[in-house]
Amino acid sequence: MKRLIFSLCALMLVAAADAQVRRGNMITERTKIGIQGGLSVASQTFATLDGDWSSNPRYGGLAGVSLEVPIKNGLYFQPELNYVNMGSRYNGEVALDNGKKEMAQLVDNFNYVQLPLMLKYRPLYSGFGIFGGPQVGLLTHMNSEAPGVGNKKDFTNLYKKYDIGGLVGVEYYFPNADDRAPQFGLGLRAQIGFTDVNGPSESSYGSRRNNGIQLTAGVRF
Repeated sequence: MKRLIFSLCALMLVAAADAQVRRGNMITERTKIGIQGGLSVASQTFATLDGDWSSNPRYGGLAGVSLEVPIKNGLYFQPELNYVNMGSRYNGEVALDNGKKEMAQLVDNFNYVQLPLMLKYRPLYSGFGIFGGPQVGLLTHMNSEAPGVGNKKDFTNLYKKYDIGGLVGVEYYFPNADDRAPQFGLGLRAQIGFTDVNGPSESSYGSRRNNGIQLTAGVRF
């Protein structure tokens, strides 16, 4: 996975330095590199012996880079590399330093490096695009905390290193008469988790999957 991430970064740099200009039917298209960031509203769905339920949202951010590679007639290949805050908020028991337990609002912070590989359709001469595709995430860090109570603890080793899911969304990048000038835009996307992220020690309590809504702003060169 790490080699794949480094290879994608190298591919993005090469594509930005040696962009090919296409002039089929008098329409100019070229590979563009983008930078995006924004708000991540994450949640998790749990399947347990007591039933299925969804957590409250955990608010975080995302930041990353992308490629927009023209294929044909408004179809594009769009790989990205993003750092995203995921996780959940819910009520649960907290172990205090004095050995007692009390109910509190728990926040589970999952942080991922995510690699979505998407196809996008954007009508020619339009700034509107719709995209979707599979995504793999690499867990970099996980901790759980109870705001106001304390007890922030690292539990990274209890969860799977990889998370497989899907990403779908829409975007609008403001058209520019000069194809070489930067393009600014906004996007809205939804992440759907396909795999259980619990490790072996946590699986006995059930399963959990990552989901989220992301609002992004970006620029393409």
